[in-house]
Amino acid sequence: MAAGVPVLVIAATNAMQGREATFEEASRRLATQRELVLVQAAAKVDGMTAMLQSLSRIDLPRAGSSEDCASELRRVLDLYPGRYANLWISDGQHDRICSAIPEASTAMPPRDRISAALLNGLPAFGDIIPADGGQHARLPFALALSRPSGQPRVLVGGTLLLSSFLRPGLYPVPGQFSWLVDGQGEVVPLQGGEANLAPRNLSALNPPDSVVQATARSGAEMSYAVAPFGPGLRIVVGQAYEPVRATAWSTLLQRLAELSAFLLACLVAIVVGADLGLVRPLHSLTERVKRWRPGMVFERAPTGIEPREVIELEQAFDDATRALAARETDLVDALDQRDALMAEIHHRVKNNLQIVSSLLNLQANRIRDSKVQAEFRAARDRVRAIATLHRYLYTQQSFEAIALRPFLEELATQQFASQGEAAGERLRLRIEAEGDLRISTDQAVTVALFVTEAVSNAVAHAFPGEATGTITVRVTQEGSDVILDVQDDGIGLPVSEAAPRGLGLGLQLLDGFARQLGGRLLRESGPGTCWRVRFPLRERAAPVRNPGDRPRRAA
Repeated sequence: MAAGVPVLVIAATNAMQGREATFEEASRRLATQRELVLVQAAAKVDGMTAMLQSLSRIDLPRAGSSEDCASELRRVLDLYPGRYANLWISDGQHDRICSAIPEASTAMPPRDRISAALLNGLPAFGDIIPADGGQHARLPFALALSRPSGQPRVLVGGTLLLSSFLRPGLYPVPGQFSWLVDGQGEVVPLQGGEANLAPRNLSALNPPDSVVQATARSGAEMSYAVAPFGPGLRIVVGQAYEPVRATAWSTLLQRLAELSAFLLACLVAIVVGADLGLVRPLHSLTERVKRWRPGMVFERAPTGIEPREVIELEQAFDDATRALAARETDLVDALDQRDALMAEIHHRVKNNLQIVSSLLNLQANRIRDSKVQAEFRAARDRVRAIATLHRYLYTQQSFEAIALRPFLEELATQQFASQGEAAGERLRLRIEAEGDLRISTDQAVTVALFVTEAVSNAVAHAFPGEATGTITVRVTQEGSDVILDVQDDGIGLPVSEAAPRGLGLGLQLLDGFARQLGGRLLRESGPGTCWRVRFPLRERAAPVRNPGDRPRRAA
């Protein structure tokens, strides 16, 4: 449709040009009719001039009137019936010598026009005499006759009946009219022209030889073509402007309709062709791309008649999927190698830490001082907790995050065993944590140390003698924070020992571990002792990936 905008502009321009061409054609027809009327009138004048020149052979008397002259003029009137109202002959002083109808008044052109006619040898015309009574409109004329040498110059003239000036039906054009207009604004219809269709304002018809639009005496809008016809006379040809305008608009609308239909047909052909040759193949390609999954072979077009560009796009996507599958296989292999390497590293670290733990245990057994021995065993438990974390990481094949509940169960059970207790006998162990709660490995180290220290203190000090009780490790999640509680229902700490600062190494470590997690160590009120730390969870755990799971290589 955007490409069709220039076509629409061209179509509209052509339609407007067609409309203007209609107006120009109407103006040309009117100008042609004006020339035809002018030629016909000129032919009438030439015939009249030749006839008047024939009167130069009449032997005119020197003064007064002559019956022979009058009879000769009447004979001419009889030869041209209905053309002349009267004929007369005058001397150079404009005195009448004789007249075909003596009793008729002699109408002559103005002297200045006669003087101009004497110079160029053309007839001189006067102003139109309007029709009155039973007489038609008349036009006075005069012509200087060429006389033999020695004879005085004379004028021959008369009054021309305008009803015979142009023969009706000569070069008829439907809807066109013609008029003869004199210098006084008198209008005489020619060729059936109606007087009320003549121009109302004759001054609006200037300049001559032009086609103008003006208002007729009846108020109708007309087009007029004007041409001068001798001194003081003009021939005016006119036609109604409304039919021309209606024809022009009809031509414009027809041209617009034709071009719009053509453009619509072109757009339909383009849309159908684009749908068959481009849109449908692209839709098919889109559906096949949606159905494709990593590891699958890309489904090629079933028909094979798609455009070359779509086929090339399919080939490029197929090549990309194959390259992607090969690259993914390489990445999976690299991840498997990394996982194996990380598992080996954690395994070795665990072994090394267990060696350190065993050395600390052997060293503690050689020491006789019970307090020093207790410190060595506490250090052994901390090292063993970190070793447990590393063993858990490589056995669970998860190096970014671990599931917290099973890790805490194993860790707390291990602390019971290190104190010579078995969970469920004298002391019970309760782990409360959401099954899907996972924690990042860097926070897991600190959590392991915190739980080890708190559980070890509870087992060692909260239940003296043969006292029984329960140690609870509780982990809850609130939004992006994790709340870790280690609680026992033993004898508890004295009130003066509610704060960790200034006390033993165990409580100082708990406070340090809490700060390292980004929280603060709190002691909750209630029976026994409850240590709480609230810290933000740094990242969610990634799902466990089995190294053997890999996508199928594309064929």
